Amino acid sequence: QRIALARALAVEPKMLLLDEPLSALDAKVRVSLRNEIRSIQQRLKMTAIYVTHDQEEALAISDRIAVMAKGKIEQLDQPEEIYSNPRTVFAATFVGTSNNFKGVLESAADGLCRVENQTLHVPPMQNLHNGDHVLVLVRPEEVNVHSRDETADYSSNGTGNVIAGTIELRTFLGPFTRFHVRVNEGTTLTADVPSQQARDFYVAQPVVLTFPPNACQVLPLDAEATELERLAEEEKV
Repeated sequence: QRIALARALAVEPKMLLLDEPLSALDAKVRVSLRNEIRSIQQRLKMTAIYVTHDQEEALAISDRIAVMAKGKIEQLDQPEEIYSNPRTVFAATFVGTSNNFKGVLESAADGLCRVENQTLHVPPMQNLHNGDHVLVLVRPEEVNVHSRDETADYSSNGTGNVIAGTIELRTFLGPFTRFHVRVNEGTTLTADVPSQQARDFYVAQPVVLTFPPNACQVLPLDAEATELERLAEEEKV
């Protein structure tokens, strides 16, 4: 890969196209070479188009990312915006991990969304209307895990989201621990907790998940968006 990159740079191109250049490498070498490519690109001030299916790689190396589905650019934006403020359902569900709630807006102005038998508090929606079908996404790092007796203060003000469940799976991932929490027969939510704070939680423990309204990303959900959501989930597998 280094030799191929050197050959490409030797002719001093105005633009560099890199198509899955790190796909055959192991994880440590891939990260090292990724940083090297980024450093060279910035030093030479050269435009580079980098094609990859590795989302972490795309977020780490890019100034701008184009998320594509069915040959169409769904969103072209900075990595932070792609992750934190996705513009389409495909971009939201394809990039990163998220907890997805399908519901109906009860009050767009007040930020109330009905999801099955409960109401979620979301940011007020100026561009949506009461009765609109929506997809609410919450990133795992935005979800807090509490023991059942710790949430009285949080839920008493009535503006936070509080969901009870039972820890089904606990996965240690180094800096953080990922919890899969079963909240009902068909729904499991994911929470990423700093590992030092996760030591007291265990599988089969009843817990409560909380997250604030501003952790919710709300997108309109129509037939096309539903199909793209399905496609995004298939692409992740």
